[in-house]
Amino acid sequence: MAFEAQDVVRVSARLSLPGGQDLVNVYHFALQQVAPGGDDDVLADIVERVDNMHGNYQANLSNDVDFQDITVYIEGKDDSFPPQAWPVKTNGSDTGENLPAGVAMLCLLSTGKKRVVGRKYMGGFTEAVWSDGDWTQGVKDQLEIMMGAFATVVTLTNGTEMVGGIWSAATTTFNLITGVRIQAGARYQRRRRLGAGS
Repeated sequence: MAFEAQDVVRVSARLSLPGGQDLVNVYHFALQQVAPGGDDDVLADIVERVDNMHGNYQANLSNDVDFQDITVYIEGKDDSFPPQAWPVKTNGSDTGENLPAGVAMLCLLSTGKKRVVGRKYMGGFTEAVWSDGDWTQGVKDQLEIMMGAFATVVTLTNGTEMVGGIWSAATTTFNLITGVRIQAGARYQRRRRLGAGS
């Protein structure tokens, strides 16, 4: 069995924006307990967790945004798995005018450690959630709920128990999230050197 309790998994959630650009956010989870049925059940639980988290986000996404796949990798091991389909999500729900592809909302996830901060760039929105140079309070609230769900310990259908957090590649440590902050205004993801950031 590839998955074991205390493993940290890196999960890449890929969406396709209008125009064909990919939007990929990476989430790390610590597996506190693994499903007794084996790797397939654990993998299904991880994918279920990511799909569930995106419920609040999906309602505010353009209906031109497609949910592509979810890829799981175990940190510190050579184990990776073929990309998995989103079990429920297929595309966004909002039919409004699309914002430009590069425009994103930045969610900052603090850990209580100075140099360990998670950043999630959430894009694919429409003009319905943008007003007077800032995001509407409704969409900010929904993304805070999503990030709060990411940080919570959850037990999934097959019995896997997991909690979201921030992985530090520099120290190879998993750090629990202590706070969520949504930045005001539009943000644009800068290019980072390979392996830097989350």
